[in-house]
Amino acid sequence: MGDMKVSRMKYLERFFPDVHRTYKYFEIEENRAKLKGKLWDPPILHVFVDDLKYGSVAEKHIRTSDLTAFYCEHKDDVYTISDLVSKELKARVSVIHHVCPAGFRKPRSTFPAEFMRKYHFEKVLIDLIQAPDYYMSYLVPTFKPEYVPMGGATLDQLMGKIMEETTLKAFYSGH
Repeated sequence: MGDMKVSRMKYLERFFPDVHRTYKYFEIEENRAKLKGKLWDPPILHVFVDDLKYGSVAEKHIRTSDLTAFYCEHKDDVYTISDLVSKELKARVSVIHHVCPAGFRKPRSTFPAEFMRKYHFEKVLIDLIQAPDYYMSYLVPTFKPEYVPMGGATLDQLMGKIMEETTLKAFYSGH
């Protein structure tokens, strides 16, 4: 297990003990065998931001409940997991049914360089997030990171102009 994953496991153990215990429970093959389909770990263990100075932006934009949820490919497993965790562990966790669409490809930012310069944006969230396609195929339609530009403190001075001249629904400043 990589250093980052170990660190995040300790984070889960401290702040989300039910998620941590559930992870440990499903590490055991006989427990995973009770499911009809594949169970995916919480994304917090597999989603990373390339530039750590923007890590807090990703954490703000993607809900904690989605980052700490378990994901399953078979719809019936949502109930099965919830029931097992509730009865056997006396715990509660979020479980999301999601199937990665065939041929999914991580989108790229489409903001022109001139737009980025004009409004002092430095990066776009989608370009910083690294994750297996399964997780990205959930995060992209849910949180639309390809439409979230970010910049430094100078954006605060341009806030009115950005709101007036663009159709952006979300952007972050001051990282």
